[in-house]
This record gives sequence, C-alpha cells and structure tokens, in this order.
Amino acid sequence: MKIRLLLPLVLLLLALSSKGQTTKGFKEYRFTSSFQVDKTLSGNLKRDNRKVSIYFKDPKPITKVSDDAKFEDLPTGKLIIKYENIKEPIEIEIKYFGKYDFGETKNQSLYGITKTWLDYNSFIFVNKPTLIAGKMWNNALLIGNMNADNGNISVYTVYCCN
Repeated sequence: MKIRLLLPLVLLLLALSSKGQTTKGFKEYRFTSSFQVDKTLSGNLKRDNRKVSIYFKDPKPITKVSDDAKFEDLPTGKLIIKYENIKEPIEIEIKYFGKYDFGETKNQSLYGITKTWLDYNSFIFVNKPTLIAGKMWNNALLIGNMNADNGNISVYTVYCCN
C-alpha cells in the first residue's frame, strides 16, 4: 500500500533530476542555481549560483485531508534544502500535498503546504512549462508564500534544473 502511495511522488521527483544520491530511501536532488523572485509575478529574477541539495526526510502518510481541496494521498514529512557552505539546512514540514493551477499559464502543478489552506507557506514542483515572473519554468522547485484564494505570490525562491 505504501509503495502505491509513493509511486506518483517518486516518478515526479525522478523527472526533476537524473542526478542524485539516496538519503534514507529518498532521492537527493542537486540544483546548480536558484533564482529569487520578487513580490509580483512580473518581478525581477536574481541568480544565485550556490549549489543546493534537496531531499525528503521522515516520510509519513497523510491522516486527514480537506474536503474543499483536491488533495492527493501522498506522504507528508520534511523537505530538506541544504545550501553549499551553510551548515544548517532549511527544513520544511509538509502537511498536505495537492494540485493547483499555478502561474500565468495556469498549469496544474504538484504542491505541498505547511500552514493553513488560505494563507500558507508552500512548495511547488513545476512539472509542466509554466510562466512565472516573465520566464518559462519546467522541472523546477519553487518555495515561498502563496494565497490560495487569488494565487498571489509573495517572495519565492526557485530551484531550477532546466
């Protein structure tokens, strides 16, 4: 049963990167650059060439999902982001997984939220070409704040491998 639940996530993560190493059964993904997105979708992108490693830790199944959202039964846990030359990694605890029509192209992307449904910290795997901040992204990980009512983005960090 657990394998069946993990399969969609594993397939998506494999599509993000062909490089990496296993960390406690989960693949580790390395991105050679990240971009800081300003507070609006039309904001400027600032390149950051520090290498980062991204992987999942402490997976556990979802026990409760919201009825008013299209959540998928995928595992929760922690998303770990570790920059090179920085000892303390960033840990994002995953509460829910789901799909959301995201970006100016309104492509449905996989996301996870860490706070409440209406106003939350989130991460989004962009697995289809999606226009964000005037640039097309594909196979990217975006992290930041988003309002689910209107899709407004505050500051996002984009980890891109395309």
